[in-house]
Amino acid sequence: MLTYYPDIKLRGRLLKTTCIFLLFVASLQAQTKLKVKVINSNEDLIPNVTVIGPKIQYKIVSGTSEINLGATSAKLSSIIDNLKFVKKGYQTESVEYFEKENELLVRLGEAPVEPSKPILNNLSKSTPQVKKLGGPETNTLGLDLEQSIESVTNQVRSEQKLLDATNSVILIEIKGILKKLENEKSLSSSEKKKLRINLERLTKVLNLRDKKFYNYKGQSDILLEKLGILLLEKDSLNKLSQRKIQQLEKEKQLEKEASNRNLVYVSSIAIFLTAIVILLAFLMRKVTNQRSILQAQNAEILAQKERIQTVYKELSDNIISAKVIQNAILPGKELMKKVLPKLSVFFQPKNVVSGDFYWFYQNGNKTMLAVADCTGHGVAGAFMSFLGYEILNEIVRDYKDLEAGKVLTLLNTKVLKALNTYGSTQVNSGMDISLCIIDHNSSSMEFAGANNPLYILRKGMTEIEQHAADRQGIGGRQKTPDFQFKTNVIPFSKEDSFMIFSDGYADQVGGENNNKFMYPRFRRLFATIGPKEPEAREKLLETQFNNWKGKEEQLDDVLVICFTL
Repeated sequence: MLTYYPDIKLRGRLLKTTCIFLLFVASLQAQTKLKVKVINSNEDLIPNVTVIGPKIQYKIVSGTSEINLGATSAKLSSIIDNLKFVKKGYQTESVEYFEKENELLVRLGEAPVEPSKPILNNLSKSTPQVKKLGGPETNTLGLDLEQSIESVTNQVRSEQKLLDATNSVILIEIKGILKKLENEKSLSSSEKKKLRINLERLTKVLNLRDKKFYNYKGQSDILLEKLGILLLEKDSLNKLSQRKIQQLEKEKQLEKEASNRNLVYVSSIAIFLTAIVILLAFLMRKVTNQRSILQAQNAEILAQKERIQTVYKELSDNIISAKVIQNAILPGKELMKKVLPKLSVFFQPKNVVSGDFYWFYQNGNKTMLAVADCTGHGVAGAFMSFLGYEILNEIVRDYKDLEAGKVLTLLNTKVLKALNTYGSTQVNSGMDISLCIIDHNSSSMEFAGANNPLYILRKGMTEIEQHAADRQGIGGRQKTPDFQFKTNVIPFSKEDSFMIFSDGYADQVGGENNNKFMYPRFRRLFATIGPKEPEAREKLLETQFNNWKGKEEQLDDVLVICFTL
C-alpha cells in the first residue's frame, strides 16, 4: 500500500503557482543551430550522449557539439523542452540555455538502480516457504527480508539526498531570479525568455524528483508492511523485526520532519516571491499613473507655452511697431546736420524702444536742441518720451521767442497736467532734460536744465566747462509744481564744442573692477573727442562704451549729443 504525503505534494503545487506568477516574459525567436555541452556534477564532459528531438536524432561524441535543429516555425523554448538526452546509467538533472552564446548546458547525473520489482517478487516468492520458526529457512528468510529492506532503505536515502541537493540548487537559482527581478526594467526580451525557461525547468525537475521519491517511499512502506506480518507469524524473528521496525519508523519520522522543514522553507520563498511580484505590479501601476499625470502636465505646459509665445509675439510686434513710430518722430540726423554740420549722435537704447529721446527745432536764426531722459526705459519710458516730444512741439508752435528756462517751465506744467499728478492717480513719471537755444546771429546760447547739465570744451582748451542744471525734474511728484527754471546765457566762439546727454553712459557698470563709468571719466572722454570730426566722435563714444561694459548687462538707455559751432 502506497502512503500519501499531502504536505510534499502541496510543496510542488506551491512551487508551480510561484512559477506561474513569474512566467510573464516574451518568447525567443526560433534558432536553426544550437551549441550543446553535456557535463556531470564535477563539470566534466560526458561523451557519447544521444540527443533525441521531434525531428532529429544526434549523437554528441566528445561531450560538446553544434547540432542542427532543422527548419521549423516552433519557438526555441518548445524545441528545447522536447529534447531528450540519453546515455546509459545517467539521467538528466538540468538543462540551461544561454542566449548570448546560443549554448545549451546539459547536466547529467548517475541514474539510481531500481531494485523494487525484483525485491518485491523475491519477497513474495519467499513468504509461503516459511514452515518452521527458528529453522534454517526462517533464518534465510529473515536475512533475505533484511537485505531487501536495507537495499530499498538505502535507495530511499539516496533519493532523499539527491532531492535535497536538487532543492538547494533550485533555491539558489530562485534567489538569482529574484535578484534579477528587482531590476525588471533593465531586462531584455532574451533575458526574460531565459528566466521563463529556467522556471519551467525547475518545475519539471521538482516533479520528476518527487515522483521518483514517492515510488521508493511506496516500496519501502510495502516492505515494512510485509515485514510486520512475517514478524507477527514468526516469534524467532520478533526481536530483530522490532529493532528494524523502530529504526525504520524513526528514519521515517526524521524524513517527514526534514520534508516539513523543506516545505516551510520553500513555501516562505514562494510567499516572498509572490509578494515581490505583487509589489512590482503595484509599482508599475503607480509609475504608469505618474507617467499619465506627467503627460497631462506636459500637455498643459506646452499649451501654456504656445499661449505665451502668441502673447509674446503680439507684444514683440507691438514693441517693434512702437520703435518704428519712435524712430519716425525723432528728428533725422541729416536734417540736423544741415543746420549743425559738426553734430554727432550716439544713441543706444537698452531695449527695443527707449525712454531717452532728442528733440530739434529750427526757428529763423535760432536752433533748439534738447536731450531728455524719461523715467524708466523700454515701453514705459517710450510712452513718456512720446508725451514729452509732443509737448515740446506744442510749446514752440504756440509760443514764440521763449527763453530756454520758460520752455522748461511750460513743459513741466503741461506734463503735470497730462499725467494728472494732482488727481487720484499720483503718477510718478517724469523726465530730466537739457535744452539749448542757439542764436547764430549773436553767437550766444541759452541753456536750461532739469537735473541734466551742459559740458563745454572751448577751442584750444583741455579743461571742461560745466554749467549746472536746476535740481528739479519735469513732471513726477513735486512740492512746487509752479517751479520756474533758470535760463543761462552762454557766449561761444567758433570751434567751441558742446555736449548734452542722459545719465546712462556715466552710470554703466563695467571695467576691470566692475565699477560705474562715472562723470569725471566721462568729462575726460569729452575732452579727448571734442575736437574730432563728428563720425570719429560717434565711433569713439560707441567703442569706449562697449569696451567698458564688456559682458555686463546694459543698465539704462544711453544718449550723447556732441556739436561744434
